[in-house]
Amino acid sequence: MAIKIIRQDITKLKVDAIVNTTNPSLDAKGGLDHYIHQLAGKELDVECRRIGKLKVGQACLTSGYKLCKYIIHTASPVWSEDNYLIKALLESCYN
Repeated sequence: MAIKIIRQDITKLKVDAIVNTTNPSLDAKGGLDHYIHQLAGKELDVECRRIGKLKVGQACLTSGYKLCKYIIHTASPVWSEDNYLIKALLESCYN
C-alpha cells in the first residue's frame, strides 16, 4: 500500500477518520481539540462526557458527527522537560 503525505488542515480533508490529540479529560479546552469539537457539533461533547477520562497514552473512538465518520481521540501528556517519562508516554499515544 502506498503512503501519501498531505500537509493540510485535517478538518478540511474528506476522510473516514481523524486522530485528535486531547487531554485525558476529553474536554476540548483549547487548540485543535477545541476546533474539532466545534466542527463536529455538540453531540461530540456529550459522547466524550459519557466516556469520561482516559489515561495518558490511551485512545478511544467516537462518532465524527458533522466532521467525519469517526474521531480517534488519544490522550497525550503535557510537555515537561523535567519529566523523564514524557517520551514513553508520548510514544504510547501513537502505538
